[in-house]
Amino acid sequence: MKLITCFLWAVYFLAENDAASILGIFPFPGSSHYVMFKEVMIGLARRGHEVDVVTHFPSTESVP
Repeated sequence: MKLITCFLWAVYFLAENDAASILGIFPFPGSSHYVMFKEVMIGLARRGHEVDVVTHFPSTESVP
C-alpha cells in the first residue's frame, strides 16, 4: 500500500512541475546580445514556460 501511495505522489509532483519561471536580464546597451537570445526566450515561452525579460529594447510582439 505504501508503494502505491508513493507512486501516486511521485506522479502528481512530476505532472505539476513541467514549466519553469525564467528571468532573462540583458543589461548590455547593444542590441546584439538581445537579438541573439530573443528567439530563445520566445521559444521557451511558446513551450509553456513563464518568461520575463528585462532589456533596453522594447518588444513589439507578445507570446500568448
